[in-house]
Amino acid sequence: MVLASPAQPQPNPSPSSSELDDYINGIAVSDSYAQQTFKQCLPNTLQTTVRPQPDGSTFVITGDIPAMWVRDSCAQVNPYVYMAAGDPALAKTIRGVIMSNVGHFNAADPDAPFINSWKSDNTPWERKLEPDGVAYLIRLTWLYWKVTGDASWAHLQGGYDARKAFDRAVDMLKAHAGSTGMVQCDYRPSDDRTKYPYLIPTNMFLAATMPKLAEMYSALWQDQARAGDCRNIAAGIRAGIQRYGTHQHPVYGTIWAYEVDGKGGALLMDDANIPSLLSVPYLEYCPAADPVYQNTRKFVLSPADPSYASGSHGAGVGSPHTWGKKVWPLSVMMQALTTDDPKEIQGLLKELDSLDAGTHYMHEGVDPNDPAHYSRPWFAWGNSLYAELVIKKELGLNYYPGDGTYVKPELNADWNRVNMKLPVAFGDALGIKLDLSGNGSNITSATVNGLAAVVDPSKGVKLSGGASDVVIRTGP
Repeated sequence: MVLASPAQPQPNPSPSSSELDDYINGIAVSDSYAQQTFKQCLPNTLQTTVRPQPDGSTFVITGDIPAMWVRDSCAQVNPYVYMAAGDPALAKTIRGVIMSNVGHFNAADPDAPFINSWKSDNTPWERKLEPDGVAYLIRLTWLYWKVTGDASWAHLQGGYDARKAFDRAVDMLKAHAGSTGMVQCDYRPSDDRTKYPYLIPTNMFLAATMPKLAEMYSALWQDQARAGDCRNIAAGIRAGIQRYGTHQHPVYGTIWAYEVDGKGGALLMDDANIPSLLSVPYLEYCPAADPVYQNTRKFVLSPADPSYASGSHGAGVGSPHTWGKKVWPLSVMMQALTTDDPKEIQGLLKELDSLDAGTHYMHEGVDPNDPAHYSRPWFAWGNSLYAELVIKKELGLNYYPGDGTYVKPELNADWNRVNMKLPVAFGDALGIKLDLSGNGSNITSATVNGLAAVVDPSKGVKLSGGASDVVIRTGP
């Protein structure tokens, strides 16, 4: 670990995004420090890591590593997908990321769909087999399709043939399914070797995304047999996790293990890299209220988890990938994304302020007693996740495919006023302007375009596709 500088590269002259510009220029919040962090983190991936290619594909580096990870690239552009319906240039960039990763899955290497990272010449950077990349690409393609309605990526030919790429991925998942029903994993999302072959968070992510791939097989390619394969893989994984994936902890009760061997061996820990046990509701495997998740959450956010670290500036899950007791801001952000407690979110946002060493960027591993000691000054995945956290929790914008876009802010004493003064797009709603104030998550009053709005207790205020001038007040 070295004392890192806050150096960031100069922004690329292109591509640009009118939607990102409106989010950056339109937002005004009562926490001015966090506002600046949002303004720097949101465009970081687009301005510094995106490399548009002449054939329409998009190569995305991780930041200070000049290679494209399937996992990182999909996660880096994930917050942008929600804005894509209002910005054709941004949609083109995301479509290009899909194309590049499809091209990776179709590469000559027989294990291509599981390979974690790639050079710009479509050869592996590291040849580590990490099936969570399959889940990440499914989630990105499915969400892009739902938000934009664009399915053109699904019907390209040659190296960018998406159906061929997913066929190869499904065949690999079936080939790597063990006697437990779960998929065997050689490496973790941290790029470290697994101790036991069945990595529970990766299997959970696969189980959550395979139904989405089944829907695409049915709707886009009219392939019911492959859709059935996807549903069978998901069912096998869920049965395997239920039978082999839990452990009776003497303090926390029934929890999920991080890795198991299917023979009684279990590794009890978590890792900040996502998919993680902490991220399970975010991955849409189960709701946050699930009792096994709640027990597991208490375990991983405690010293009982060997990856947990704490200090004078914060606490959270780290990773064996970085030596010493380090807090990874990825885990702090994920803790906030998986709770609806405004006070907990308030504390976590203040912790992120403290852990960034005054740079207004998110880093990899941070010394919780001296945040000036951190790894990776240019870590685009972390920056994108911070932007996603602010948008989903403080602006309160969430998109539910098939239902629509809702606003439900989680305001607190620090973030007691949030305004979006310029009209922005999110999900299937365009032209959203927000005037949010209060302290709490319970909506006490709400209007849309001057008219009283119906409030869904769990989702908030539903928006139409047209312009929406939203005023919401909240309380405890």
